[in-house]
Amino acid sequence: MERAPRADAPAAAPARDARLRDDCGGWEPSTALIDAALAPDLLPAEGALRVDALRAGLRLRDDAAARRCAARLEWTWIDRWECARCVDLLVDHVMRPGTEADFEEFRSYIGSVELGRYFGALPKAPPPDEWAVDPVAAIGQMHRVAKAEHIPDYLALADRIPGVADTAWSDVSLLGMWNDAFREEIQRGWLRRSGVAPPVGEPQAVGLSPSLAACLRRDFLDPAPQRDPPLDPPPDPSVDPSTPPPPARPQGTMSDWDRRWLWESSPSPADTSLLAELSGVGDPHEGTVSGAALMLLGRMGDAASEAALRERVDIRAESIGDDVARMALARRGDGEYADVVEEAARGGDAILLALLMEAYPKRARTLIEDAVVRGTDTDAANVLDALAKFVPPGAWHDWYRLDWRRTSFEGFERLALEARLPAPRLARIGTTIPGCRTRAVALAAARALRAGDLREEDVANSFGEDEAAFLETGAGEELAAALRAFAAAGGQDADAARSWLELLGDPACGRVDLGLVRTPEVRAHLTAEVRKLRGPEPAEGFRSAAMELAVAHGLPEGAAWAFTSADALPDAACDLLLAGDAHGAFLSLLDANPDTPLGDVGEVDHPRVREWLASLRARRHLGHYWYATAQLAAMGDPAARAEWWGAMQDGRYRIVDGGSAFERTLGWRLAETIPFWISELKSQCCRIVTGSEGDIIEDVLGIDDGYTSPFRTYHDRAKELWDSAGGDFVRSRIAGHFVPRPR
Repeated sequence: MERAPRADAPAAAPARDARLRDDCGGWEPSTALIDAALAPDLLPAEGALRVDALRAGLRLRDDAAARRCAARLEWTWIDRWECARCVDLLVDHVMRPGTEADFEEFRSYIGSVELGRYFGALPKAPPPDEWAVDPVAAIGQMHRVAKAEHIPDYLALADRIPGVADTAWSDVSLLGMWNDAFREEIQRGWLRRSGVAPPVGEPQAVGLSPSLAACLRRDFLDPAPQRDPPLDPPPDPSVDPSTPPPPARPQGTMSDWDRRWLWESSPSPADTSLLAELSGVGDPHEGTVSGAALMLLGRMGDAASEAALRERVDIRAESIGDDVARMALARRGDGEYADVVEEAARGGDAILLALLMEAYPKRARTLIEDAVVRGTDTDAANVLDALAKFVPPGAWHDWYRLDWRRTSFEGFERLALEARLPAPRLARIGTTIPGCRTRAVALAAARALRAGDLREEDVANSFGEDEAAFLETGAGEELAAALRAFAAAGGQDADAARSWLELLGDPACGRVDLGLVRTPEVRAHLTAEVRKLRGPEPAEGFRSAAMELAVAHGLPEGAAWAFTSADALPDAACDLLLAGDAHGAFLSLLDANPDTPLGDVGEVDHPRVREWLASLRARRHLGHYWYATAQLAAMGDPAARAEWWGAMQDGRYRIVDGGSAFERTLGWRLAETIPFWISELKSQCCRIVTGSEGDIIEDVLGIDDGYTSPFRTYHDRAKELWDSAGGDFVRSRIAGHFVPRPR
């Protein structure tokens, strides 16, 4: 007898649709969506149903059907799993004639994690046969997701496919501007490309790399005309081909990449002959092979290298700084030149000060103490200006890799504090001398500020933005008190004092139209301004005034930009703002703009903000999925954070490119995020510079001209700065970025 089912027994789960893959990325679409995906004629032309049906199609077991859907999806609609699935479906087909895939869309969501596979899938026939896209675009446009780790992929591509070597090598050159990885592989590849058999054997700990030595011979000593080294900057595609070429490079000029490698080398006596020959090529200075060769001879101690240097001494040179051979002899510790090096260093010659610090560290320490602690303002300024070029973490210069760190700065903070120095000099010591960026130095400098210390025309007593930011973050109250006194006195530094007080949001700046100054007087002024400009047809400046008033009432600045970017600014929001409820006005603004990104709304951690973002994120067809995900991630939502940060690590170009600094730091969580962005500096500018806000490392950490230093890679500079503070950075309103927290 058959038993009746129990009334409280759970209902059997519906059978899973057999048309779906095992892995559906956490979402299993309905039968209706699957049917629509399999029958493209059932798809609407646009809207949410079309997007969801195409997304459903990605989850089909039938790869051909899934591929048709992938080819129609846009990067703004798809999540991280779907990005990877689209790449997987299209990577072998996007470059084939007759493909349904759109290359521009494909390159928008392909990530660094898939670039090697993409290169492997490119047609092996020489272009244009079997190539759906021009090969220069097919390869060159992918540089936006390229990293140093892909250099071997580019080299293999250059060898494997006829006709693309120039394009591949152009991107190797780009990557070489940003990092010094895969030196041996690049140099050997360049030798092969030049028709020269690479040397046999691996490089040793001491001695020039055989492949580097072979390239130096080929580029500078062979009788054939000099060729461009392998990692010269690639041609600028924006330059009209009919434009006359620039003047030829001076003889002996090296690429930054080769130069850094040569500077870092440890030559052996076996290299003396080669270096001696190279020392005669062109005018010797830090940009030429002859300058590098002479300074490398200065690292050696054998008689042959000394003889080679003495043959190159230029007796016509007016100073030792004009004669690299004599500088190299001084580097070896030659006492004949110690005094002249010291004299030049005392006068502010930065490169010779670095040389003195390597070759004669005790003399260098005494010189620095005498000038900076016991000298006149001019003496101190000369030496501090020179030190600032190469000593502070992340400094721009690093000539010949001179080891200035042989000179110790131990105890310098104590000496500076005991000397009771003028405030500008103390502040510069804090920003320049290792071990002196301390609260004690900042307090001493802030308390020593006197009228006239902020004058800009006095170079010897310069007190600029960096020094002000140091005092702001190490002795904020004391600095503000001094600035208020200067502003009130109305003397020669009153304008500078007011400008810094304005950035600090201090009432003493005298501004009443600035929301950062949160006083009753400012709020009253801004309230009156908003009322005056509101009207039936708001006047110009109304939204900016509303934003300032919201800030004055305590709304975070990033969120307050919503008042200027919103499509609609409803009366209800204006009424709440005028009543002093900035947060209520902000929430009302969100309600009135359910479909529009409004800036860094994630700065306001509120359930209604989360709901608004979740709604915007769910409606994929609007194209704001990644904006809403990033803002939720910054608010701390675990699922959104995994999704957003995963996309950053995948290196998906358009997603990264659309992120603000607030989003890319997960809401200013620098310790969790900046090490990753610094690691991305081993790639190229598209990994860290976005279309929405610019260079995240420059904007957040304040490194100027990050990728222009010929002496050091941007990565090395940024990592040194980050590590010097143990990752402990604090925001400076005066500097406009984060700075190392004084310890």
